[in-house]
Amino acid sequence: MTCQDTRELFLGFLHNELSPRQRRRVDHHLAECPACNQELQDISEMWTRLGVFPEVRPSRDLRKRFYQRLETIVQTPAPVPAPDGKGWRKWIPRLSPSPVVQLIPLALLVIAGFGMGLLTTGVLAPGGAMRSMQREMVQMKQLLAGSLLQQQSPSYRIMGANQSANISRLDPTLIQILSDTLNGDANVNVRLATVDAIYRHRRHPQIRQLAAESLGKQTSPLVQISLIELLSDLPGEQSRQALRDLSQREDVHPQARESARQALNRLEGLVSGDSRHL
Repeated sequence: MTCQDTRELFLGFLHNELSPRQRRRVDHHLAECPACNQELQDISEMWTRLGVFPEVRPSRDLRKRFYQRLETIVQTPAPVPAPDGKGWRKWIPRLSPSPVVQLIPLALLVIAGFGMGLLTTGVLAPGGAMRSMQREMVQMKQLLAGSLLQQQSPSYRIMGANQSANISRLDPTLIQILSDTLNGDANVNVRLATVDAIYRHRRHPQIRQLAAESLGKQTSPLVQISLIELLSDLPGEQSRQALRDLSQREDVHPQARESARQALNRLEGLVSGDSRHL
């Protein structure tokens, strides 16, 4: 079992969703691979940090240090892959998380501090100051989600999708990253998590367009059906056309094709009902 194969199973391993055979294979690989073992520990700790914000108020200069460190990371060239005898899969800094991932705990602390500040001082703060704090917190969440979505590990990318779902407003940059992930990520679980994320923002015009355009690009029946469910909640010709096209394709899994037909019938039924009331 290669390192790449093992990393693909990390999420199921942490959530006890693997078969006994898969778990034995992962355990066997972890026992012999310190790099993967360390990465699994890093991911487990990161899941904990993302799930529970520390109840600590950050110091005044914590936000400043965050942006200073971020600027340094952005200006640092990306690592160059090196051969390890099994192809160009293994990256040089594999024994430790990437710089952006190392930045996540600091970002979480700042975000948590912002939230506490809004709760405890928002009533007393001037309207403009409070809105500025809210905007800055949203921007930081966007940055964190976008960074996670572009990590090598599928588990980190799923974290990024989950974070995107919890952001109140998506900026164009993060929407583009979500689009690239949904249409180009090789991992089905990552794509499914991305569909869940964009479902929360389905009323956004760009998200509506993204879902409709992405349906015809998907090859996994699971992702197709998830997008069909999303589009069935978005009445409009764009959704109906995407469903119509998929329902007529012979290369699509029968279950996905039938789901598209049923969703299309529901949407067309809504149109007919609206027409009768005119």
